[in-house]
Amino acid sequence: MKRSNALVSSVLALAVCFSAQPGAEAKEAHSWKQVVKSDGPWNIYVEELSNDSADQEVSAGKVTGIIKEFFAGRRQPAFNVVEDKSQADLVFEGKIIEYIYMKKAPITNVYGAGALAVDVATSGMKKYARMRIEYVIRNAGPGGKVLLDAVTQVTRKPFKMTREESYGRIYARTPRILAIDIFKRYNEQRVGAARP
Repeated sequence: MKRSNALVSSVLALAVCFSAQPGAEAKEAHSWKQVVKSDGPWNIYVEELSNDSADQEVSAGKVTGIIKEFFAGRRQPAFNVVEDKSQADLVFEGKIIEYIYMKKAPITNVYGAGALAVDVATSGMKKYARMRIEYVIRNAGPGGKVLLDAVTQVTRKPFKMTREESYGRIYARTPRILAIDIFKRYNEQRVGAARP
């Protein structure tokens, strides 16, 4: 009787031990298209971004938090943002490479004489801010395959905006632009392609 109780206890202890293992093996994607077209969920680890721009007022920690919230809020495909890299299927690594604030907005690329005339007329009255984030999404693990290699550019061009206000406006717009760049404009040819 004692022997059978000991055996049952051992089996239960092993079962608890295995059930506590975080998600068995990490999933590995063959392409970013596979990730985008799947239902998920994918465990993603977001590395703390660095601020390599000339503007040291930009908060890399704030942008990192925005990116984590962005992935956590996705439903198709779904992502679990993990704090332990060993539990990740995918890793997001990036840096802020540029932040610009201008009191007079530059003339942007426009098509047609009418659009150009409007842009010229209003550019001197509008403020301008731009942030560029360079990043890769790769499979987790040493030497994980790079699935997406891209630069996302977030801009704001309102009539009224101080430098201090520009940070909040850029941060607020970042999730929308990331969604377009990562999930709508994705292209497997962007992997390893020259950056703009």
